[in-house]
Amino acid sequence: MSWNTRGEVAAALRSLARHGGGRRVVVVDNASTDGTAELVSSGFPHVELIRSEANLGFAAGANRLIEATRPEDLLLLNADVEVTEGALEALDRALASHPRAAVVGPRLVGSDGGREHSAYRFPTLGVASWVNSGLWQVRSRSWRARRLLPGAPQPEVPSRVDWVVGAAMALRRAALEEVGPFDGSFFMYAEDLDWCHRASGAGWEVWVEPRATVMHLRNRSGAQAFGDDQPAAWLESTYRFTRRTKGTAWTAAYFALNAAGAGARYLAARARRMVAPSDEARSAVGRWAPYVRYHFRGDRPIERRRG
Repeated sequence: MSWNTRGEVAAALRSLARHGGGRRVVVVDNASTDGTAELVSSGFPHVELIRSEANLGFAAGANRLIEATRPEDLLLLNADVEVTEGALEALDRALASHPRAAVVGPRLVGSDGGREHSAYRFPTLGVASWVNSGLWQVRSRSWRARRLLPGAPQPEVPSRVDWVVGAAMALRRAALEEVGPFDGSFFMYAEDLDWCHRASGAGWEVWVEPRATVMHLRNRSGAQAFGDDQPAAWLESTYRFTRRTKGTAWTAAYFALNAAGAGARYLAARARRMVAPSDEARSAVGRWAPYVRYHFRGDRPIERRRG
């Protein structure tokens, strides 16, 4: 899947040529204007190219790929990833080892080799209360790890989780046929959360396989679409998911907890910047500003982007 990520697509395809073991490769281009489709067709003639006439967003673009690859299992990859040696074989083995696994996610690492947070539990008000109050930091390391909280260790052995990040997902065709494709009404973000939740509801499992490593360059298409509002765009889609699955009252409580936590962190960061100006304090203010704009000013970046 690609949208104006010409360089990243080229790197991803080169990594698949090195480590893909001759697998079929299909690229869905969401109406890029930077020459991505032309690069694929001219520079990688062995790759199948599907050109979209408009930017459909991640979910709808993924669905075109899902339809084009029937009846095979498939590895769904963002444009901004590179596979490493043995990763695809490890994912294949994981699907075979866990016959009820609808999806297996790999270990995601950044370009510096640092582990990314890519496996999560479904949202709960209890965990949101601990996190937004800051009290989660007094809980034990094992408590935080079991709940897969940000900053807590990610699984180092194959583990069952609630959902995995859509940057790289090995999907079982039988589960796709039963659960259905991604919800195309999610333009970007939370479509992975939503699909894993539907798969879980249908009796399927979600696994993470840390022996498969995929390098992730951190959402280049999202950065182009939303810039500094990426966190707010993620929240917009997440609250849409919780309204659908948990209801309006539950989502209002979840929203209030997150708003309180974001507001407190933002004000604390501003206070630190005033008392002891530093790059770290300025960065913290910038990091929490989009959360505040979303919760307190009603900013809706995905609605703005689609319009």
